[in-house]
Parts: sequence; C-alpha cells; structure tokens
Amino acid sequence: MEAPHKFRFGDFCLDAQEEVLLCGDAKVAINSRTFQVLRLLVERAGKAVSKQEFFDTVWADTFVQDNSLTVAITSLRKALGDDAKNPKFIENVPRKGYRFIAEVAPVAEPAKEPASAIEPQATKVEDPPVDAYASAAGSEVVDAFPPAVQPAGPRARRYVFWSVAGLGLLFAAVVIGGGWLRGRPKAVEVAPQIASMAVLPFESSTEEFEFLADGMTDAVINSLALSPDLHIISRNSVFKYKKERPAIKEIAGALNVQAVLTGRITSRDNELIVNAELTDAATNTQIWGHTYVRPAADAITVQQQISHDIADALKIKLSPDEQFAVRGTKSPDAWLAYVRGRFYWNRRGNDDYRRAIEQFNLALQADPAYAMAYAGLADTYLIMGLRPNEDRSQLARAALDKAVELDPHLSEVYALSVSMSVSNSYRSSPPKRIIERRSS
Repeated sequence: MEAPHKFRFGDFCLDAQEEVLLCGDAKVAINSRTFQVLRLLVERAGKAVSKQEFFDTVWADTFVQDNSLTVAITSLRKALGDDAKNPKFIENVPRKGYRFIAEVAPVAEPAKEPASAIEPQATKVEDPPVDAYASAAGSEVVDAFPPAVQPAGPRARRYVFWSVAGLGLLFAAVVIGGGWLRGRPKAVEVAPQIASMAVLPFESSTEEFEFLADGMTDAVINSLALSPDLHIISRNSVFKYKKERPAIKEIAGALNVQAVLTGRITSRDNELIVNAELTDAATNTQIWGHTYVRPAADAITVQQQISHDIADALKIKLSPDEQFAVRGTKSPDAWLAYVRGRFYWNRRGNDDYRRAIEQFNLALQADPAYAMAYAGLADTYLIMGLRPNEDRSQLARAALDKAVELDPHLSEVYALSVSMSVSNSYRSSPPKRIIERRSS
C-alpha cells in the first residue's frame, strides 16, 4: 500500500507529489524550500522537528544560513494566517525546533476499478458450408463473389495483406506521431546561467519609505555578495542610478553584468508591498519576479526572502563559509533603526550624522548585541572625527572594539579597522582578532 501524499488540515490541502498547497480551490504561493519545510512538519505532525533535521532534509544539497529556517517559518505562518504567539498550525518548541499542532488527515486516493476477470473471448468465424452458396434449386454451386472480386490465390492474398498492413502502420504512425508532436509538452524553460548581477536601488512610492528602499537594497547586495557563484556590483557603483534610471541594457553594459535586479516598495493598509524583478540584460526578458506582501513590521524578512528566492531561481549557493556570513539581528525594530541610521549616514551632512548616531543607538536599545549597529556608530564617529575631535575618535575606537567583540568576522569591522589605521584614529595597531582575520 502506497504512503499517502495528500494531507488536509484546516482549510488547506498539501499535495506532496505535485508540490502544491491549496486553500480551498486556490493555490497558495510559497517557494520550494518553504514547501518542503511545511511538508516535513505535516508528515511529522504532533512531533517536534529539530533545526538540524530541517537543515539535513530541506537544505541537504546547499549551504544554509542560520536564519534560513526562521525566514521559511515566517513565510509559512504568513501563508497559513498563523500567529506565533497563538499558533493554530506551527508551534515553537524551545531549544528543540518546531511542531505542527493542527490535526492532519491523509486524503485517500479514489480506488482504481479492477480489471475485468473475464476476458472477452474471440469469436471464431468459420467458413460457411459450401451448401450456403448453393442456388435455390440446390443443383449447382454458384460463385459466392462476383467475378471482379474473386478471392486471389495464396501469393496474391499475402501481397494484399502486407500492403494493407503496411498502409495501416503508416497511417497509425502519422496520426500518432502528429498527435505527439502537437500534444507533447513544451520544453521547460531553464533560467540562463547568470554569473554577474547588479542590484539597482529599490524605488519607493513615498519619501517615508526611501530609507527602507535603500536599506533593503543594501541588505540584498550584502546577502547575494556572499555567493561564490555570483559577482555582485558594489553599492557605490549602483547607487549612481538612484535618481536617473537609463534602460536596463544600457546599465548592464556600463556595469558589465548579465542580469539586473530592480524593486519597488509601496504600502497599503499597514502592509508593505515589495515588487522585485530580475531581468536578463541580453534579451530584456524576466528571469524571475515576485510580489511580497508583509506587515510593515516584517520588513526584515522580505530582504532575506528576496535573496533566498533569487538563489533558488538561479540555483546558486548564498555562502561558501558560514563564518563569513553577515550576522544581523532578529529584532525588526533594531534592523529598521539601523537602516535609518545608514540612510542618514549616506547623506553625509552634519545634521545627518547626528541623526545617524541617534538611530544606531536606538538599534542597540532594541538589540544590545547588534554588532552592525556598533559598526555604524564607529563609522559615523570616524567620519566626524576627521574634523579632528579627540572625543569622537575615542568613541569610534570604543564602538569598533565592541563590534569586534560581538562579531570579528563582520566585513564592516575589517573595513573600519583599516580606515582607522590610515587615519591614525587607532594609535595602536588594529585589534588582534582583526589581524587574525586579515591574515587568514
């Protein structure tokens, strides 16, 4: 007996064979990895599934960042209309993983009708007796066929048989072959091999979301840049297209890339709507595209999901080595404050620097272990300290030390240590951990 591949829970039906999730008759849009996470939970309903089990089963063929599972669970809860605090479907199991708590019912497949046990018997048609062709007088036997259609001899009969059979086979081949050519499925379009990409600054519908558009662009660039299979153009090179946007093909030619990612952020009823599209510059055709609708507070998950979905579409790995992965924060408030801080920092004005410091400090209030916020503070104090101010230099050095303590592998930390050494803000050599990373 085959194991069931369809499961029903609540208003949903999961088809593991077709990899489809339905709500009623409507298909629920989730990506392949997220579907596999749900499938594992449903198949193990009522039992805790550990983080390692998810990684071994769903991400067995690729490198995975620590937050990949969190992003997938967040997407699932959004798709299922679930609440982490009062779950109906997915429950957090502290220090273990996740458990699917809804009642799951396998969907039985309709039974196939058994083949008839009695095979139809071929009816043997015997030649009628000669008497059947006799005339009514019964005195003589008349021809059963007119002269024009008299049966031929054995050789002629064989010739007719094979001629008719050959014509029949030819006809069948034409009909079947023609039907196959007309009815066969089209070849599956495979995404082109993309080795280089530019992430253009995301657009925003209002100035209110300009900081978020810039922050999301930075986050996607940083995440995709971790892939050993993909060359990503730096922020400085792409942000010159923030105000003026030539044609995609012209931008790709200037930056020497094969593909260009564009995005736009809008809002509706406290929801964030992010449209993202990846375009093949050579053909000006879409390689991938998606619209994400999230509560405004979940902005942190959108940029993570975009990066993972692009990686899935291009079949690439996001990082060759976990130790160099950029570690962020799980606090949406901390991330939003950090993004605002970077937005002000990039404006490069005195008032903007002060606002940046305020936002970085707000980020640290939300998450005291947020290394990138300390790096932002160090970066800001360093820039301001170039007009020279001893107090700011000391603040920059203290913030950098804290960032190093929290995450010595953070790329911003390494860059800052070099800048401080050049500007003599570090009166001594860079921290030991920085030197160890630079020499590794």
